[in-house]
Amino acid sequence: MTGWHRHAAATLRRLWQRPGRTADIHMWHLDAVATSRVQAFRDERGHGLALITLRDGDRGASHVNAAEAYRRTIWAEFFGKHTAPPTLIFNLLNPRLRYKGWPNVVAIDYDTQGRFAHCREVDAEELATLHRLGAQWDHGGGYVPYTPPPPTHAVVLRRIPVRELPGSQPFRDMGRYLAVDWAAASIAALQGSSEHDLPADLPADIAEAARSLWWDPISLIREPGEPLRFMNGQHRAEAMRQQGAVETIVEELRPVDARPLPGELQTISEC
Repeated sequence: MTGWHRHAAATLRRLWQRPGRTADIHMWHLDAVATSRVQAFRDERGHGLALITLRDGDRGASHVNAAEAYRRTIWAEFFGKHTAPPTLIFNLLNPRLRYKGWPNVVAIDYDTQGRFAHCREVDAEELATLHRLGAQWDHGGGYVPYTPPPPTHAVVLRRIPVRELPGSQPFRDMGRYLAVDWAAASIAALQGSSEHDLPADLPADIAEAARSLWWDPISLIREPGEPLRFMNGQHRAEAMRQQGAVETIVEELRPVDARPLPGELQTISEC
């Protein structure tokens, strides 16, 4: 290697090792869905840091649920030449991701196997390092919030004859379900318009069962050419059948622009 080549190689090494921000992607994808702003930094010791900004309008898993995926992917993509993993710091501009009473800037710690250990408040030294290296704390000029497509289906509650429910295949002990009078609970639920609108003189177990038919309803899947089946609630349905219940409340999907289903009570949401 000539002197010039040695000088050039040394210059490149110095440039590569120079502290500062090495990347800033405003719409970075953790996977096909999850988005965030990622800024990558190298500090004066050559250690990697990543500042991941999660904004209200980003999609995907949280900093806790996807902690291991964030570390693995960011290490490979932004710090591929580093033998040690980067420190991950999250800037939680989405208020729904913050712990109550916590600041919006937090760090994730991992165990020796690279698994999530805990989320903690960022310490003063880490915060000072990010400021010194030029971290930015806003959404980023290239931010494009997710706009959901128009809904295609309505989630509705309807009253239905118990005889029309699909057959059950219980996989739990039916004892605790049969301990409640689901016929009486269904009658009570249908007398009201929500879990908060029930007869006042119900026994406690009947009232609890009736409320469950509103907030955790039996859910049915009805697809063209396919037999009707349960998504949720088949044990309660089986208890109703055995106890002679006549009608109950179920949850179903229908196209948002279709006519109401027979016995439809209310629309819960659209999706």
